[in-house]
Amino acid sequence: MADEHQSVTRLRGGAAGVEPVSAELDRFAERWQLPGSLVPHLHTVLDEVVSNILRHGRKAGVAPSVDVTLRLEGDRLGLEIVDDAAAFNPLEVPPPTFADSVEESQVGGLGIFIVRFIMDEIDYDRRDGKNRLRLYKKLPS
Repeated sequence: MADEHQSVTRLRGGAAGVEPVSAELDRFAERWQLPGSLVPHLHTVLDEVVSNILRHGRKAGVAPSVDVTLRLEGDRLGLEIVDDAAAFNPLEVPPPTFADSVEESQVGGLGIFIVRFIMDEIDYDRRDGKNRLRLYKKLPS
């Protein structure tokens, strides 16, 4: 029996983009009365992670499959994102460097920095040919 405090969204072939995940987050947030101030931050995190997988995770021209699970775990929200794209550990990406001008700034890496800033805990592993990213956010009392 599925846990009633969780929701799973499956994206196959990348055709739908992040919209199904975004819509499910809204339904989940409403059902479990997540704080309204938290929901836009969660949209940012899911959009960043899932869109990067869909954009950069193609193997042999095939878009990756992505499963996103939203789960309430006591006083925190858990997000688990599992994909069959090439191995990529976002925790190994160094923090961005900020230059004095836009022209001197590095390209990329800011999204992962934002995800790290928003979430309280992030864990990654690669198992059975799949990336598994788990992100947690403590819910306000």
